[in-house]
Amino acid sequence: MLNSGHRDLEWFSNNLVDLKRKFNNNFIAIHDTKVIDSDTNLDRLITKLKSQDVDTNNVLIEFVTTVSTIL
Repeated sequence: MLNSGHRDLEWFSNNLVDLKRKFNNNFIAIHDTKVIDSDTNLDRLITKLKSQDVDTNNVLIEFVTTVSTIL
């Protein structure tokens, strides 16, 4: 899982511009460098993944937004 998780995180970073265009203000679930589902609500996304028998421990979930965060 560690290698696939690292690969998914790298893929997410490399594709962030396109992902922002397609999934703005959504949580996305990534597995094996593919978006397998998305939703505006994290709990709903997790419920959908579990209903598809997806092991959520092996999925990268990230929030995608075009809004810049200033801390």
